Amino acid sequence: MELLEEMGVFATVVDKQSFSEAAISLNMSKSSVSRKLANLEEQLGIRLLQRTTRKLGLTDGGRIYYDYCARVIAEAKQANASMRYLQAAPRGILRISLPETFGRFFVLPLMPEFMDTYPEIQLNLNFSNRKVDLIEENFDLAIRKGKIEDESLILISMGHSQQHIYASPDYIEKNSIPKTPADLVDHSWMSAGEETGEMSIPLFRDGNMERVSLSPRFSTRDHEAIYRMVKSGAGIGLIPGFLCNDDLRTGQLVRVLPEWVGTSVAFNAVYPSYKGLAPNTRAFLDFIKEKLVRRRPWENTNLSNEFPKHKVAQLVHSQKLAGR
Repeated sequence: MELLEEMGVFATVVDKQSFSEAAISLNMSKSSVSRKLANLEEQLGIRLLQRTTRKLGLTDGGRIYYDYCARVIAEAKQANASMRYLQAAPRGILRISLPETFGRFFVLPLMPEFMDTYPEIQLNLNFSNRKVDLIEENFDLAIRKGKIEDESLILISMGHSQQHIYASPDYIEKNSIPKTPADLVDHSWMSAGEETGEMSIPLFRDGNMERVSLSPRFSTRDHEAIYRMVKSGAGIGLIPGFLCNDDLRTGQLVRVLPEWVGTSVAFNAVYPSYKGLAPNTRAFLDFIKEKLVRRRPWENTNLSNEFPKHKVAQLVHSQKLAGR
């Protein structure tokens, strides 16, 4: 313990560039500061400081030793801060950015329980598919979909969501049934993107990828809007499976080209590394982990509901008679 104290004294003298200022900062006498520094130099067997009447300077050994001391002190302060965070009650404003569909579908329904559990936290939720700047816009935490490229953010993986191709039974009965990805070009494509011209859509089967060039009839970055358009019979689209499970069970949606899937979308919780985990942020993450991450409901997809085979046969026969 004495060594750690002497290291702290040395680092403070360097930071303050004065024995007197260091003594005041450490609430010690100037003679005690000098004595501890002398003891440290004696233990190390080298001089750490070059002393003149006008200023203090570090020796080569002193510079190296100071770097170690500064890191030790910083780690000790962080350890103390972490313990204070653990002991502090979660309170204050908590700003969180959430993807629109994911946030409304999974996070929002849990917020009344979270607010009951932590009555001193004031929640501010931002539903947006835009990648907000957490630092500039003062967010404590974000849940993001897709790849995280900002290395300054701490990342907690929440899993993946698989996209499948869906249509309504009414749409299928009024149009030809796609048998291959290339057949999608003849259909009304609902696109989860902002592009308005021709786009290349990657589809996957058994580890192999095939790209299809499609021109969307309707496009938006909001998956929930795509889901509603497809359910209404407006066309065919790639939709996260979690949005469609109930409609598959009730027969309001069917899977098209069920052996093919779209791109898997990753979900991650991220927060700025410099902020650390404040009590309210930690409380939210622990709550979400308990309620969502361990179960990962967005990964549960009903894979069984294809367009009924007997109806496929009937539809193919009727379309042949119609000359389609």
